[in-house]
Amino acid sequence: MKLWLNGALTGMLILLLSGCQGNELAKETEAFTINGSEYEFQLPAGWEPEEDYQTTFNEAAVFGAEDRNSRAVMFIRGEESEPFSVEQLAAETEEQVSKHYLLETAEIEEFEVAGRPAIHYLIPSVYEKKRVWLDIYYVVTDSNLVSFQYYRPKDNSANKQQAVIRQSVESLELTYLGTASAKDKTEEEAAVQFTGYKIEEDQLIIRYVLTNKGTEVIIPSEKWESLVTLEQGDRMLLQEEKAVRDNPDIAFLQQTGNQPLSNNQSAESAAVYQLIGKEAVMLTFDSAVFNGKEPLIIPVSE
Repeated sequence: MKLWLNGALTGMLILLLSGCQGNELAKETEAFTINGSEYEFQLPAGWEPEEDYQTTFNEAAVFGAEDRNSRAVMFIRGEESEPFSVEQLAAETEEQVSKHYLLETAEIEEFEVAGRPAIHYLIPSVYEKKRVWLDIYYVVTDSNLVSFQYYRPKDNSANKQQAVIRQSVESLELTYLGTASAKDKTEEEAAVQFTGYKIEEDQLIIRYVLTNKGTEVIIPSEKWESLVTLEQGDRMLLQEEKAVRDNPDIAFLQQTGNQPLSNNQSAESAAVYQLIGKEAVMLTFDSAVFNGKEPLIIPVSE
C-alpha cells in the first residue's frame, strides 16, 4: 500500500510567522470525500479552508487550510485500505515515514479516533531556513486510511497549537461510506484511485494509483486507458508520451506506469493528455471497477 508522503514538501507552503493561536475548534464543520466516502471534521478556530488546495499545497490533497494568524498550513490525503489493527498501522506508517524522515528524531504516539486506530508522528523539520514542526496523523476508517499533515512554527504557542490540532483530528467523522471501498473490490482485476490533476500549458496531467488485483501481470498505463475515458467536446483524448515541460517527477511517474505490475502490487502513475481547446474535459469511469462513479468534469479555462 502506498501512503501519501512523496513530494509532500514540494511547492506547498507559504510559511511561517509567529502569532497567537486559538485554543478551540471552529463551530462549523468542513467536508471532504475520499474514494466515494464522505467525511466531516472541525478545523481549529482561526483556520480557513484554501479553495485551490491542490495547487497551493499538494496535487493529491482532498482538503487544505491555513491558519491566518501563524501561517501554519495543513492538508488531507487519503489511501483506500482495509481497516488496520493498531499493530498494522504502526508497521505500515513507520516503514513509509522512515523513507523520508529520521524516526530517531520523531515522537510517535498511538491513539484512537471514534474507536479506530490512529497514530501521530511529531517531526522537527526546516522550511525556507525556518524551524518548523511537521505533524503527520494517520487515522483508520472503514474504507480509507486518512492522512492529516500540518506544518506549523516552532514558537511559544507551539504546544497549545498542537493540542487544538489534535482535537481537530479527533473530530473526524465518517458521514457516508461510499460503495467504492476496498472491501467491495476484492474480485476485480484492478483497483484505481484518482488522486489529482493539473493543467500545464495545453496539457492535462492526471495522477492515479493502480493496484493489480488479478493473477495476470498488467501495465498500469494500459489498464488506466481501458478503465477511464477522457472527452473534450466531441473528441476523445489519448495519452501523450511525455509532458511539454521538462518535469522529472511526471516523467518518472509515466515510466512507472509503463512497467509491469504483478498481483497485489500498487504503483502511482501519471497520464498526460494534449488538450484541443478551452472546453471542459469529462472523465468517464468504468462502472464495474468504480462502482457507478459519476463522470468528473475538469474545467480548462475560466
